[in-house]
Amino acid sequence: MAGLSRSFYEVAHEFTVLMANGGLSPLIKYPSAVVILLQSCLEAYVNEFLALHRQVDAQKLGVAISELDRVSLPEKWFRAPLIFSSKTFDKGAEPYESFFLLVCLRNDLVHYDPRFRTPLEFPSKRVKSLKAKFTFSYEGKADWTTQVLNLECARWGCRTVKAMVRNFHGFVGGIDMSSWPYPWPDPP
Repeated sequence: MAGLSRSFYEVAHEFTVLMANGGLSPLIKYPSAVVILLQSCLEAYVNEFLALHRQVDAQKLGVAISELDRVSLPEKWFRAPLIFSSKTFDKGAEPYESFFLLVCLRNDLVHYDPRFRTPLEFPSKRVKSLKAKFTFSYEGKADWTTQVLNLECARWGCRTVKAMVRNFHGFVGGIDMSSWPYPWPDPP
């Protein structure tokens, strides 16, 4: 089975490293690409994991895995561990909380609303709440994209992905594909 999750993470990480080293602009363009890539990474990762287990034991797991085919990504990450164990993520704690905010930010980017907003207005309360997760740029002095989409956002996103995968395998066991054949690198 070929997988895209590693490639999505590696490109997001490369952009983050280049921003940290001054090789790419750390505002808006590359951080927004990182957010989209990281959300895609997590979607691919859970789908790859479930596809592999559906293939290996379709008779035992096929129906339960099929039930996740049409649920939202946050719900899929919450319910998938329950197929393999009795434990899953706490929706009100890290890393699930940051994961959910990453998905919300990605949605606000992909379904962008170009309406005028003052520097104190954000497209949603969730995007505004990212202030508690990482430092904004030009806080209160620029549009929301310039404040939120920065190097710190990219670093936070990479840490979130790694924590989600690590915690997922803490619940379900199995081969952590983010560690094999070599580990996904930490953000700079």
